[in-house]
Amino acid sequence: MTTTTQITLEEVQKATLDEGKVVVMPASWEEFVEFLPTTHYKVEFINNQIVIMGLAKLIHEWLVMHIGFILKTLYANQENVLVLGSNLGVSRPEKSFFNPDITIIKGKPDFYKDSKSIITNPCLVVEILSERTVSYDWETKLPRYQKIETIQEIILIDLHEKVITTINRTADSKVWTMSIYDQDTDTVVIDGHTFPHPYFFQGMPVFE
Repeated sequence: MTTTTQITLEEVQKATLDEGKVVVMPASWEEFVEFLPTTHYKVEFINNQIVIMGLAKLIHEWLVMHIGFILKTLYANQENVLVLGSNLGVSRPEKSFFNPDITIIKGKPDFYKDSKSIITNPCLVVEILSERTVSYDWETKLPRYQKIETIQEIILIDLHEKVITTINRTADSKVWTMSIYDQDTDTVVIDGHTFPHPYFFQGMPVFE
């Protein structure tokens, strides 16, 4: 029988998170699953480590809502398409667990075991890059998203440089194409639909 240790945060770790920084703690998958419902922080699991993220900046959350609105409008007339926020967990069970900033599901959600908050069948995920997570998003999360068989498109948005990168699965499931949009004159393609590049940043606040 596998035993687990109850994971708790120390005051110094809570202070680090309240500063908007990241805390990493070693843990088993079982310990992570037990810890997950006990915390109000955004948490992920990778390489037998819990990655706990502090509060996001206002500009980050503005962009999450703005992009979410664009995608909800895009799929407004399509049945069985769900556009969901970052409190939803996406998992390769017992290997990794992430909270994309935006997740899209087409069809019926496939829940992990008895959970109603962790799904295993996203078709599109969006990550808004920040200074503290840009390397983690590119180097750690991206290759693991690509191993989730249902994901067809991954969107990474650099809010400071105003760069939109789309990564799409091809007919060969192990081959992906990448498109980078970084000019106001660019036409961004998402799930076969086109948008002018400035539309994604229209009305964005100028303060941090």
